[in-house]
Amino acid sequence: MSYKALYRAYRPQRFLDIAGQKHVTKTFQNALKNEKISHAYLFSGPRGTGKTSIAKIIANVVNCESYPISEPCGTCDNCLTIQKGMFSDIIEIDAASNNGVDEIREIRDKVKYTPSQGKYKVYIIDEVHMLSIGAFNALLKTLEEPPSHVIFILATTEPHKIPATIHSRCQRFDFKEISIKDIKTKLKEIIDKEAIKVTLEAIDAIAEAAEGGMRDALSLLDQSISYSDDVVNDKDVHAVAGTVSDIKIIDIFENISNSNVFNAFMIIDELIENGKEINRVNYQMIVFLKDILVLKNVSTDNFGKAIFSNKKFIDLANKLNNEMIFFYIECLSNSQREMRFTNNPRTFLELTLIKMTDFVQQGEAGLYKRIEELEKKISEGLFVKESEIKEVKNVVIKEASIEPEKEIIEEDSNIFDEPEKKIIVDVFDVNIITSTLSLAMSNKPKAKENKEKLSKLWNQINIKAEPHVFAVAKEFSQGEVVVASEDFFIIIFDHVVTVNKLMRSDVRKKMIKLLKDVYNQEYNYMALPKEVWALKRKEYVDQFSVGILEPVLSMIDYPGLEVVEEKKESPEIVKRAIELFGEEKINIK
Repeated sequence: MSYKALYRAYRPQRFLDIAGQKHVTKTFQNALKNEKISHAYLFSGPRGTGKTSIAKIIANVVNCESYPISEPCGTCDNCLTIQKGMFSDIIEIDAASNNGVDEIREIRDKVKYTPSQGKYKVYIIDEVHMLSIGAFNALLKTLEEPPSHVIFILATTEPHKIPATIHSRCQRFDFKEISIKDIKTKLKEIIDKEAIKVTLEAIDAIAEAAEGGMRDALSLLDQSISYSDDVVNDKDVHAVAGTVSDIKIIDIFENISNSNVFNAFMIIDELIENGKEINRVNYQMIVFLKDILVLKNVSTDNFGKAIFSNKKFIDLANKLNNEMIFFYIECLSNSQREMRFTNNPRTFLELTLIKMTDFVQQGEAGLYKRIEELEKKISEGLFVKESEIKEVKNVVIKEASIEPEKEIIEEDSNIFDEPEKKIIVDVFDVNIITSTLSLAMSNKPKAKENKEKLSKLWNQINIKAEPHVFAVAKEFSQGEVVVASEDFFIIIFDHVVTVNKLMRSDVRKKMIKLLKDVYNQEYNYMALPKEVWALKRKEYVDQFSVGILEPVLSMIDYPGLEVVEEKKESPEIVKRAIELFGEEKINIK
């Protein structure tokens, strides 16, 4: 048979040919050049990442006639014999089929003999974790003190199964998954040498389907060449690998986000008809969502995945928020777990798609997270723009000084006929809370600055308070400011009695004056019990989170809270009498 599989034909013969294991190759190049070779090595890592290839290169270098060098010369008799696989001093053992005590004892008996062709006798034991406990014990003494002409190289994909006594006798090197970028570079080199017609999309698909293994990538390329008629494209790769194209996955999630579960089911039907495994589809959907999170949260420059430049993918990523993505991942992860215990995995995937679609329709799953986020922003005191606070200013009544008239106004007979009026002042008007919360998210940095400005001089409230307002000022200073603008804030207290006192007009007048003395500007405020603030904030957030842009809060109904002040408006003649003679001299009967 003249044809050789690509992964065999292009097995690395030098450290420079190894893809993606720079930390290993550089170490050995320096060690070999300086003749600092250990008696035993343990290589661990995923399949197809170069463990056996590097072991063979090491065996080649130490037996090269030009040793010590960092790379095999490739021209001497020993190098040529090694390349043909006919060098007797390099012994490869498959531990999966030679895992007994007898096989290891045979090795132990043979290591004492000197090499017949080269300088070192190198034992490469692949899948060493498959050895039995007895075999490991038989290997211990030889591994600890081997003859000077023997090197052991142990390779495994499951290092946790190897006894600690073996670990401690070896230098360990951990091989990593080869990056998509490195796999694509290597594939392009081989494709150019072989003059194979392969599209760039196919190379991307192969590199991603290989999952970090160079051998898997070359095997998949080999299969795709055999499967395709002329030019290898991404459809050929997906057909051979059993993977699903990114376009199909995007279509599934677009239908879910549009609440069209029927179309999503039709895509699943199509994939099953094309021979795709449901478990694989489910897994790829999870990976796809992970890629969206990567795109939304970190730089993708060094990932090398083609999907990050796909416009449909980017558009879909912009439609999904992190909470939604995490909910989808949780659903699909549960589905993946349940599929292991059923003969009908399709049912679990379809139920999961329905659940994910229902999330979009109802908007209930994950809502609590958005509520918490909004509550956090509000509790941090988001800034209310001065230009937008007209509604609040219309409700908050500021004291205005009245200049006495210089001339006595002539009597008007209509004044005596004016009926008595009542003014209802709701000092706990929910419109103030609604307006404040509606504007609360307009400028977060400025809001924090306003709160910091208040807190910076907050202790001055007690210091600058005059004796007749000291007790009230002390109570006021113990409150917590939850929202602040440049001239207005909401402050909350534990006890309703304190709130009632601080919202009385006479006390408010004193506190507003004190605040002006402290901050050198006018501040108005609303005091609320903590429970009322928490309830109204939650009521607002609940409505806002389900799409109500202008929430309507219910009236405050809280035990002990004096919500309404009722005042009788004095007749105009009485007002003018007070203006002329002073309130203390007027006695109204």
